Amino acid sequence: MMDQDAHRQCGVCGGLPDYLKVRTGSDESFPLSVKQLIRLHLGQDADLYQCPSCNSLFRWQDLPQFYGSGNNWEEELTRLPDASAAAAWGLLELSDDSAAGTRVLQRAFEELSPEVVCEIVGRLRATRPAAFGQLVSGLVDQFIRTGDAGVVRILENYCREDSQGASAVCELLGSDPRPKSKAAEVPLLAAVCGHPENEALRLAYATEIKASDPDRALLIELQLEHRAARRRGIEPDQRRVRELVAAHGARWAGWLIPGVAQRYEFYGGFVELLEVDAAKLLSSSPYLIAQHAPIRHLRVRQAKAHVDELAGLDRFGGLVLKMLSRLVSLDVSNCELEDADIETLVRSPHLGGLRMLDISGNPTGIGALRAIARAGLPALQYVDAEMTRAPLLIHITDTDGSIRESTWTSLRATLVAEFGHRPWLDAQRKPHLDSL
Repeated sequence: MMDQDAHRQCGVCGGLPDYLKVRTGSDESFPLSVKQLIRLHLGQDADLYQCPSCNSLFRWQDLPQFYGSGNNWEEELTRLPDASAAAAWGLLELSDDSAAGTRVLQRAFEELSPEVVCEIVGRLRATRPAAFGQLVSGLVDQFIRTGDAGVVRILENYCREDSQGASAVCELLGSDPRPKSKAAEVPLLAAVCGHPENEALRLAYATEIKASDPDRALLIELQLEHRAARRRGIEPDQRRVRELVAAHGARWAGWLIPGVAQRYEFYGGFVELLEVDAAKLLSSSPYLIAQHAPIRHLRVRQAKAHVDELAGLDRFGGLVLKMLSRLVSLDVSNCELEDADIETLVRSPHLGGLRMLDISGNPTGIGALRAIARAGLPALQYVDAEMTRAPLLIHITDTDGSIRESTWTSLRATLVAEFGHRPWLDAQRKPHLDSL
């Protein structure tokens, strides 16, 4: 590795400072020696340049323009430190049959920004798929640990374009936490995620893991019993479940915690509920979430700026459409949504299985309720419109917060007159999520 003094003696880049910023929109330009550097074509607005003489690497960025800020099409060029450059070259020159791919990738993430690493890895995926294949395990590990959006996009595209790659990624995700699960567990987990309503598959999974993870098997069995009790109107004793989740829940939830969720809940022995910021959900990978957990309940926060995207998640591919179609409850409460936002959401063709919709705490009026009625959601049983401009129910509570009495508002009669009786217009008691 060439040291900094040697770089200074380079006839091509030796005269360049370690950092340059120029206002190319104000007729400023880089020194002529920059034109001798070789662009590696990793990205359009950010890239690496190589010195043809000493192999130094420079990070170039076309900075975004902010009107009124004085940033008039600025570009910057930064010389990578020796350790960072060595890590970048390790990735760029990775051989197709290297056994050190994971180690090389780990070093790259230690020495370089995630953006630079992902740009290099993206180039390998496009130009040298065999070398990229050596990095998949390390990418999945990075995703599990950090949930980095750039890594998510790479894995997502890989899964969508390569069926064998998708199988490999699913197996790596399904085997978390390490050590890897026995081979039989992986297809069973995939089957559970693919068929969330099939309790027989969950019991089969519990049987398969009973020897290696008896506490997880017990959780599955207990929570399935509790679900059956709730559907009979009986609230079960949750003490043992709470103990199991407190002791092992973070391990069982795996990468969903640092990667996606603000909150998660176990039902039926698996993570079925995610509470997630809308931007985080969209920048993460619903594609991969759909293969890791049988999500039936979704609480979306900060959704106001992302309604159109949330309603059209089909851009993420077929598995996500399946995840949305499997949702039985959607909570978009306290998101500052208006009538038009709710109308956009419920027009989504992927929510036909929805049984409960929570729009409480939003400044919505009767227009939102009319949109829900017109949407033709055949399975919808309950709509929570409390603390909106058009509540359906008024609740009288006891001192402990429990509901003592509920009465309909006049809006309910108006909606029944317009649309007829619907299950959600006749339901006064909010069902437990696990009973849905």
